[in-house]
Amino acid sequence: MGAGYSVTRELHPLKSSAFHGALFRQSDNKPVLVGHRSLIVGFPTVANRLRSPHLIVGCAWAMHAISWFVPVVKPDYPGYIAFRLALLPIWPSAGIHADYPVLALAGALTTILFIIGSPWAVWRGSRSMRKASAWVAIAAFVFKGHWYFFYFSERKGLSVGYFLWWFSFILLAVGLFGLSSNGEISQCSHVTEDEAGG
Repeated sequence: MGAGYSVTRELHPLKSSAFHGALFRQSDNKPVLVGHRSLIVGFPTVANRLRSPHLIVGCAWAMHAISWFVPVVKPDYPGYIAFRLALLPIWPSAGIHADYPVLALAGALTTILFIIGSPWAVWRGSRSMRKASAWVAIAAFVFKGHWYFFYFSERKGLSVGYFLWWFSFILLAVGLFGLSSNGEISQCSHVTEDEAGG
């Protein structure tokens, strides 16, 4: 029994000096976990990278890009033609008229904001700008739903490109919210490290 107790005490994770030294650093009588710090203060791990907001934004961009080249309206109107038709109120074409000019133009404007504004928010935007852009993307998502929820006669004509285009906005919003939150986590992690080092 005595030998057994001695072995147990030697292998106890908080008593073994080698194990204790590898995982903890003593600072002002407060043990700080350093061996697995990435799991505590938010540094990226393989699992975190797979759920990275950048990956979510990338998926949103990919969905949006695909929607330009697959049918948005049946039978075979791809996204780039639908975008051209949405610009008819300000860029008319002989013999073609937009059925809902204001809605069509507003939809084209949100698409332009997606293409130009979202890369700027991701690469250059501050945390507050990313959060504001996320709310704009949510507003655009809600607005774009009118084709599905309010115009029942148009619903049957919607194709896969429309849904890729539509849901790319909500996916972008999720990614931008994640990036703005990552900014907060990053700041907290620096504070934690400074306190631990002090």
